[in-house]
Parts: sequence; structure tokens; C-alpha cells
Amino acid sequence: MTSENEVFITLDDPAGATDYRTVLYLATKGSLATTESACITDTWANFSGPANVHAWDETSKLYLRDLHYYQDSTGHGNTTTAELLDEQDGTCNAWADFLNECFLANNISGSAIATADEPGTWWGLGVKNIGFGTPTYDPGIWGRFCYVTGDLDTGVTGLAGQNMDTPAAKLFNYHRMVYVGGTYYDPAYGKTIADNSTAKKAYTDASVDAWNDVQYRYPPGYDIPVWSEVEVGDPALDFSH
Repeated sequence: MTSENEVFITLDDPAGATDYRTVLYLATKGSLATTESACITDTWANFSGPANVHAWDETSKLYLRDLHYYQDSTGHGNTTTAELLDEQDGTCNAWADFLNECFLANNISGSAIATADEPGTWWGLGVKNIGFGTPTYDPGIWGRFCYVTGDLDTGVTGLAGQNMDTPAAKLFNYHRMVYVGGTYYDPAYGKTIADNSTAKKAYTDASVDAWNDVQYRYPPGYDIPVWSEVEVGDPALDFSH
């Protein structure tokens, strides 16, 4: 026998219903929470680690579909919950949107998409681990800057993301996460960062290997991105929400 709820879920926009099934499942899985803070804790437990999140599979009627953080190039344009759940691959934008939807399903107040940007005058950030080659530049001209050699997406073990031992991308203009209750939640990598300078610096030191600068060459206006290896004393990422 099929309940009224099941009829609604399976017949009213099946594709969208499958997406919402996964959101509601992760928002409530393993939880008997009755307070907002407990709902946040229990929902986050389904992402933390990373937990290698799974989505509903309509064929098996089980949560068996792996959801990846940067599995391959097909998912590099996916920025929403629906795209992540439909194609099983997504960017940090998609993962932040996904976690935020799970918090909203619990009626969590104040949950918002947050951003971690490179500090100062740098243009991007490189997530560990990156293989730096021997610099061939003139230090008097280029300072600490050098090219990163080889294919950054393969060959060097990186920080594990959701269902990816090494996500197929390491160089970014920014990183998206979710902010609520004085904590930044990073669902792509399954990490949390308290909203204080010590925690932000610790997260940066554990996660970032390189900064990007744009070095201008002749002819004027022609620029090549060059990456600098992180050094002791570099500032932390800039967090905003």
C-alpha cells in the first residue's frame, strides 16, 4: 500500500521529488534533535569527515548514489543542489547550496552561504597538496613566485573531499561554505572553522599550499598566472558571510 506522502513524492515532479528526498534524509538522518543547535550538529554529522555522502537511487530505492566533489570535468560547472544530486558531481558552490538546503529543511535560522577568499593582493588559492617544481626564474625579478609544474589535477595526493580521495581540481578563485551559529561549515571537505582568527589561520595552514598572483609580461596587457608557495607568516584566508 502506498501512503499519501509516497504518492506526492513519486508522482508530483519525480525528478525534483528525488532531490528533496535526499535533502530531507540528510537533514534528519540519525537525529532525534529538538533544538536548533542539536539539528545543526546532527545534520552536519552526515557531511563531516568528509562522510562520503550518498543520494537516493530511484532504481534500488536506497541511498547508494555517490555524490562527488570535483570528480571530473563534467561536474565542474555544477553549482546548485539539483545539479549536484542529478549528476553526482559538483563544485564547492553546489556543496554549500546542498548543506544550506539541509539546514533550511530543519528551519535553521540565519544559515547563509559563506566565502573564503585569498588574502591581500593575491588572486587565487591552491589547495594542498601541490607539487612545486624547481623555479627557473630570476629571483631578482620574480621574487618568491614560480610556476607549478605538471597537471595539478592528478599525480599528487590532495586533501580528501566528498567521495574523492583527491578532488580533480586544486586551484580556485575562492571557496564556498555555509555559516551559521558562529561556525563555518565546509561540506566539500567535511571540515568546520570557528569564527575566530586562530581557527581561521589553522584552517588555512592545513588546507592551502599556494597563492596565485598575475605576473605581467610583454607585450603590455599579456599576463600569465604564477603561483607562489605558502610561507610561514602568510595571512589567513579572508572569510565572509
